[in-house]
Formats: sequence, structure tokens, C-alpha cells
Amino acid sequence: MAQPREPAASLLANGIAAARSGHKTQARTLLQRVAEVEPDNAIAWLWLSGVLDDPLEQEACLEKALALNPDNVPARKGLAVVRQRATQALLAQGITAAEDGDRETARTLLTQVVSREEDNFEAWLWLSRVVATPEDQETCYENVLALDPGNAEAQNKLATLQQLREAANINPWAAVDDEEPEATGLAPTLAAAVLGEDYIHKHTTIIPEPEPAPESPTVALWAQYNDEMLCPYCAAPTSYEDRRCKSCGNALWLKVRRREERSILLWILISLQALATVLGMLAPVMALYLVSARIGLYDFTNLINIYFGIAGDISLDMVKAALAYLPRGAFFLLWVPAVISAAYTVALYLRWPPMFYLMLISAVLDLLASVIGVALNAANGLLPILAGSVGVIVSVLSFMLVIRLEDDFKRDTVRVILKVDEGIKDGFAYLLRGRLYAAQQMWARAALHYRRAAAMLPYQTDGHIATATACIKLKNYELAAHILREAQRINPEDAQVSELLEMIAKK
Repeated sequence: MAQPREPAASLLANGIAAARSGHKTQARTLLQRVAEVEPDNAIAWLWLSGVLDDPLEQEACLEKALALNPDNVPARKGLAVVRQRATQALLAQGITAAEDGDRETARTLLTQVVSREEDNFEAWLWLSRVVATPEDQETCYENVLALDPGNAEAQNKLATLQQLREAANINPWAAVDDEEPEATGLAPTLAAAVLGEDYIHKHTTIIPEPEPAPESPTVALWAQYNDEMLCPYCAAPTSYEDRRCKSCGNALWLKVRRREERSILLWILISLQALATVLGMLAPVMALYLVSARIGLYDFTNLINIYFGIAGDISLDMVKAALAYLPRGAFFLLWVPAVISAAYTVALYLRWPPMFYLMLISAVLDLLASVIGVALNAANGLLPILAGSVGVIVSVLSFMLVIRLEDDFKRDTVRVILKVDEGIKDGFAYLLRGRLYAAQQMWARAALHYRRAAAMLPYQTDGHIATATACIKLKNYELAAHILREAQRINPEDAQVSELLEMIAKK
């Protein structure tokens, strides 16, 4: 019984170490194997949640960890955060399904959202457009109005549904015995005739289903961007192997950082280097203080003018005395270590790739020097050997730390594909991400993010205008016109929408 536990413990230790060092893929593989071998290992489920990208999967792992150990405080705190992200992910998936015409999937996803967050306005609004029955539509619109009493769409749709219900509640059997029963539009059924009046009044009220709200922009027009291998710049067809788009000439393979965020270890190194820079700046300041004390000058800051050649109130004799104690050349040389240290700090912060190799070379040279020093002092007694051994240990640790910093500086070459980025939480974040891609001239990728922003901000025209602008850049004027007409419905007085529609009309 003890033998299966040993490999799981080793896998768990290695998985945690990989997670701490930022190697998420390796950690995910190891921790998933632990969860398979020991499904009751709460620690494995907790750490696995931290290396997964899908918030729904993270939520499942944390729920499992909490079920195994209800007193697990990190799991409880993490679950509170991840549940919000998971709800946003479900909302985004539901909106996408609704836009693509998959009403059943959208209904399932959006129902999950409102069951999690009863006050989620966007979820109720989108759910009202995909539910199957008028009764469900009424429920959705009532919840929308409870959250936003002034919502015009919900008010109009709810009033229409209520009018239809009142019209349908007129007894359709009143004219059965009349000469023209067809006037009601309904005819009695055999079941009704057999079961009698109770059946008639209970089961024959027919509520006409209102026509579904028109989707904007249309699914058919957006379908052309469903292929991830389209050029993210111009949406032209490409293959995975293409290095550049044959239509627009833009590079399809880009170098991206292996680790998007700086590691804690790198931040510590940057902080230490910044501290070294400040300490380095103290050397010339202390030199000025000592010179001022020697020549009897009360305020040493007055010497700054002397060394920078600026006229001041100091007498000529004091100027000559100061320069005799500390020549200008020596003063500026004192600044060299601080300037180099500052440049080193900036290079670390910017994660300049050659910095990693410089640090690696420095660590290797220090290690070699330490080993050689121990070998040379081997004949001088135990104390020098022990001192040299400490230097070797420090050098080895420094080398290992540099190796762990590799992912902070490395860049990987990846194929840029046409899809929406994961992990974005709200409409404004989608709008900002779209602007980022627009600044890079990735108009197709920007359009997808703007589209999501418009869907999650249904009563603002910013997302619609941005989406239409991206479509114009892609020369898809038909889709741009559809989007702008939707924006015009939201705000008929928007001048920018009118200008863009006029421009499209001239194309």
C-alpha cells in the first residue's frame, strides 16, 4: 500500500516546484497525474487550480479541494475569486453562442450565469433573447426591469407580451356554436369536447410566441471570420506554415515573452540593483561633502555648480581649493558605477534578453573562480578551504538563481491566429484589448474583440463604432453597415455613426 504513495508524493513535490518557478505546463502535467493517482489529495487539487487557465476548471479543482478539506482557507478564498471569473467566462460563452445562433447552448450557459448571480443584468438581457417560451421571456424582462427600471427594450417587450397574453385569454370557444366558428381563428378539438369546460379553460389558452429579436451583427456575415487560420491583420486565408500573409505581407509568426509577468525573483533582483544604484550615487555626494569640509564651505551643494562649470557665489580661491582636492575628472568618474548600475537596473526591468546571458556568464566565471581559489588554497590549511567552500556554495546558488530567471528573458516564436483572447472579464476590457490590436494594425483580431465588447455593452455605441471601423479597415462594408445600423438604433443622434454610414454609402 505504501509503494503507490511514494511516486505520487514525488510528483506532487515536483509539480509544486514547477508551479512556483512559473513552468505552468510542466506543473499542470505533474499535478494532473497526482490527482489521477490520489483523487483525495486536497493539496494536489489546490495547486492544480493555480496552473489551469480555464476559470471553470479552476473552480472545479477548488471545489474538490474544499470538499476534501472544508477548513482549507486558501481554497475557500481562491474559490470566491475564481467563481466570479468563471461566471464571466460562462457569460462570454453564452453571448458568443447567442450571436452565433446556437440558442440552446446560449440558453444553457446564460441560465447557469443567472443561477450564480441573480443580479447579472447582461445575463438576463441576453437570456431573454434565447429562451423558448413567452413566459420565460416575461420572467427575464421582469428581472431586467428590476435591475434597470428605465430599460426601454425590456419595457416595450414586456408590454407586448402582456398585450398578447390578454388577447389570448379571450375564450376561444365562445363562438363554437356560432354560425362562423372560424372567426376566432381556433376550432374545438375532440379532446376538448370529451373532457369538457374545465379542459377548455385550463389548456386551450394560446400565447403567440413573439418573433425573436434580430441578431446584430448577423451570424452569416460574421461566419467568414470563424477560421482561426485567417490573417489576424487583413483576414485573408493563410496556412499554418506561412511565415507572412500573402495579401498584406505582415508577419504571422511573432516573438512573445515566455513569461508574461515578471517573476518574484526578478522583482527582488531589480529591487536590489536599484538599491545598489542609490548607494552608488552616495559616493560622489560624500566626496562633495568631504571637499566642502576641507575648504570650510558650509553648504556642500554649492560645489555642484563648480564641477558642472556654472557660475556661483563661491570665491575663486575656494573654487581652486575644491578642484585641487577633487578634480572634475575624478568627480565624474565617481558617477560611473552609479550610471552603470542604473543602466543595469533598467535593462533588468525591460528584460533585455542579453542580460540573461551576461548574468549567466558572470555566474559561471564566479563559480570557476571560486573552485580555482579552493584548489589553490588547499595546501594552506583547513580554514582557507572552508572559506573557499562557502564561496563555491554561494556561486552555485547564484548560478541556479540565474537559471531560474531564464523564462523572464526568453522569447518564443508563436503563430498568431485569429481568435478572441482568454481571461478577459468585461466589455471595457475587450474594448481596450481591441484598441491594442488596432494599434498593431491587426484589424481582424481587433474586430473580434470589439464585437465582444459591443455584445457585453449593448446600450453603448463605443463597441459598435469600433467594430464597424475595424470592418471598414477590412473592407467589409456590408458588415460595417449592419453594425452601424444597430448602433443607430441604440443612439439615433450619434453623429459619428451617421458620418460612417455616409462614408460607407459612397464606397
